[in-house]
Amino acid sequence: MVKKAAAPTHEDALAEETKKLVVEKGVTAKDISTFLSTHINDYSCLPEFAHLLRRSPCTIQLSKSVSSAVFQLAREGTALWPWCEALIHCMNAEILWPHRPIHEALFFPSDENEYKILHYVQQAKVYINLCVFALSNDLLVDALVQKHKSGVQVRVISDDEQAERSGADMERIREAGIQGKLDQSKANMHHKFCVVDGTVLIMGSFNWTRQAVEKNQENLIITDDTVLIQAYNGEFEKLWSAFAVTLGSAPRSNLDASVQKLVDMLVSIFHRAETESKQT
Repeated sequence: MVKKAAAPTHEDALAEETKKLVVEKGVTAKDISTFLSTHINDYSCLPEFAHLLRRSPCTIQLSKSVSSAVFQLAREGTALWPWCEALIHCMNAEILWPHRPIHEALFFPSDENEYKILHYVQQAKVYINLCVFALSNDLLVDALVQKHKSGVQVRVISDDEQAERSGADMERIREAGIQGKLDQSKANMHHKFCVVDGTVLIMGSFNWTRQAVEKNQENLIITDDTVLIQAYNGEFEKLWSAFAVTLGSAPRSNLDASVQKLVDMLVSIFHRAETESKQT
């Protein structure tokens, strides 16, 4: 008896189709869909996703199609909505608006430059990863609390000894329900950096304190360099896993039943864009 050949899967069909296609910019629909399927709910993947978009056959119509499909998933109550929203924001930034590189050097003392930091914090749509030695600047902490209340995922890592000093705001962070961790070490957790939405990195000698704004000689670099953002997000995640003390509310659920549906939707949309780019 001759065995009947197994019907090709959706992935098999997609792989066969993409073999026939040549995309001038060098990134195929399968490249992007495979990348996303292995990074579901991973916010740190956004810089690399942006890099892939720049080398893919993405169009304004494609961005709108993804947005529409993701909003449909949201209506079904998917727990992946915050991550889906991050994808939309990333696509819009790369496709709908011209890319304007961010390269700023800020020096302190300076009230003006404090408001530049505030501007980038207030622009957060998806997440803020803050790793800072000392945190007592009420203006910037107010902004973190407001972003948390609006649904942005805010996580803060700080030094345990600094957190106990008079005027420190880690207790306020905890009371607001923001996720926070302390190092609990004799050594200092001396980093001072912040990643916003995987698209902006703020780093330098600047502690988030009034002293740093008004009196100290401090510096900051603000950049959208994807390599640096990935490196700093990697360091943040390493420390977040290493430090045991957790303040604030529990993190969002990682996965739900819509994962496969989301991946299939993205495969279909990117594949269609790839096909259209071949025909034009």
